[in-house]
Amino acid sequence: MRQRTRGAIGEAEFVDRYNSLEAVWLFCTNAEKEQHNLAMLAQLESPCVRFDAVDSPGLGDSRDLSLQKNLHLKVGASVVLTRNIDLYARLANGTRGTVTGFEFDADHMPPSQPRSVIGEFPDYTGPPQFRGEGREKWVAVAPCDERLEHDRSKARTQVPLALGYGWTVWKSQGQTITGPLCIQLPDTEREPGLVYTAFSRAREWSQVALAGGVSVERLKKIGTSKANKLRIEYEKTLDAKQDALREWWDNLPPESKEFQGVDPV
Repeated sequence: MRQRTRGAIGEAEFVDRYNSLEAVWLFCTNAEKEQHNLAMLAQLESPCVRFDAVDSPGLGDSRDLSLQKNLHLKVGASVVLTRNIDLYARLANGTRGTVTGFEFDADHMPPSQPRSVIGEFPDYTGPPQFRGEGREKWVAVAPCDERLEHDRSKARTQVPLALGYGWTVWKSQGQTITGPLCIQLPDTEREPGLVYTAFSRAREWSQVALAGGVSVERLKKIGTSKANKLRIEYEKTLDAKQDALREWWDNLPPESKEFQGVDPV
């Protein structure tokens, strides 16, 4: 693990690989993630556009919504979908892509909502939406509405995209990151499973760098933490229930097993 720290990798190689636009960083807080995303966006030379969400009166800056209050994008920017669009075509929450263009109505220019943001999504399996060679994976992502769970009268309209250079650890769940991955974690395990979730996003350990917050001493403390002890006790309870179920099944007469139809374990 020490071999993947910033110091062990070397400053020149670290900057070249992990401060590049191809790398993904994982953070513990949204503030760190947003700061990194905007810093990486600034490296692109194309013009920046801002799209302001259209909110219902009284909505405010709600953190309960996946749609962003203000969305900053450039052509060439790395993005992720923040909502499911077409699961059959593999356009799901978390799908990664790259911005290739914007569509505007004549009387609605930034920061007003666009007609759509056009992105290239390598995982897209639906029919082509644009003509021309090399555009088979281009998708027009239009603004959509999202309503508050506790107050359906309040809603936000925004393009369901977010910058994809930095993610929170929990947002990255279910993702497999094939390129360079840099992990920046706090000095303590704020939530159970944080380190495991971050480390398991990478396909290859050689692609991972540790920017801070991870040490052998910290990993040892996880094993003795209250949360880990509770998890171990819960696993023991589940194992005992499994054994009891197996014993019950083994003691059933054959005719009862035929009636049940399947082995429950």
